[in-house]
Amino acid sequence: MENGQTYVIWLSELRRSMSKLAILCKWACIVFKIVLAHLGLELLLKCIELALVSVEIIVVGLLSEMLQNLTRRVVEVSWSTFGVQSLTLILRLWLALRVQ
Repeated sequence: MENGQTYVIWLSELRRSMSKLAILCKWACIVFKIVLAHLGLELLLKCIELALVSVEIIVVGLLSEMLQNLTRRVVEVSWSTFGVQSLTLILRLWLALRVQ
């Protein structure tokens, strides 16, 4: 009988150990899911950051292009204004010299 009681005690301890192991496995799965969720969030944030950097590069490129176009127009306006002022000065001198 003693041998039969040993098996009952051993089976009882095995059952308790299996129960603890099942709880540990559930806990490990929960922690693993949390870690995967955090990792997924980090990767999502990195993708968003890369997308924002790409947009920033495009915006900076467009702004520099607009600045170059604006600079060209200012120079063109300056030259045309200079041309009008020069023609006005030449006409005044010509008229002044002709009148005398």
